[in-house]
Amino acid sequence: MSSTLFKSTQRFDAAIKVFNGLTSPKLPILLDQIAAKAAAFSDPDGDGDAGKLFSLEQEAALTKMLGIDADRLGTVLRAAVYVFETAGFVGAKPATLADELVGAGMDADRATAFHDAWVAQGAAVISGMRSRTLGGPSELVGSAFQLHQRVGSAGATLLRDASAVVELHVRGMASRPGMDLEGSGGDATAASAAAAAAAAAARSTSAAPAEDGGGVRGVGDHRIRMELSQAGLLQLLEQLDDVQHALDRLS
Repeated sequence: MSSTLFKSTQRFDAAIKVFNGLTSPKLPILLDQIAAKAAAFSDPDGDGDAGKLFSLEQEAALTKMLGIDADRLGTVLRAAVYVFETAGFVGAKPATLADELVGAGMDADRATAFHDAWVAQGAAVISGMRSRTLGGPSELVGSAFQLHQRVGSAGATLLRDASAVVELHVRGMASRPGMDLEGSGGDATAASAAAAAAAAAARSTSAAPAEDGGGVRGVGDHRIRMELSQAGLLQLLEQLDDVQHALDRLS
């Protein structure tokens, strides 16, 4: 059985392995807390930073409770938020969510823990996501790029460091990646997700400051400039591919 809701990616597959390796009996409690916090989660820049859900002290306690390191805890938090928000986007039934997770490779008892958390918090998560959809998403109205290559030497070896500078011209008010199931639906979500993907890629590389067209931040025209290494560009393309798969599911 395979999952139609959760696309197999390197990151998500790695997260499934982390969940399958957890042995703490308190995982269901943690998932319930994550879902409850996700329902009230405020993330105006749309980067899905799940680390904001818990304080540093709470994260330290969670690593001890689960018997994992900080990196794997971050994977657990981000993946759990992704699962709950994806379920909220499509309005998945708890049983469907569990089946989809099992289809994605998750052990049945872990999938059951997600099921129970969704039963308890699903309605609140969906309501919270709807309330965070402000205005309309930013619209991409133009783009441009330049290629850079820095050349240096180390002894007799010639070193080349290639990168691309990408400029996105966006217009409108950006909303958090999320949805209003009774509103504009897929187009708004996909556009917002694309903007978030660009912002995430910019933060993972050496991004140049954005040029704002003036007025209230997030409203009107602005240009986002990103300097992307090959790895950063591949990450952005992978995220945009996820958006395309989401659009395919809606159509």
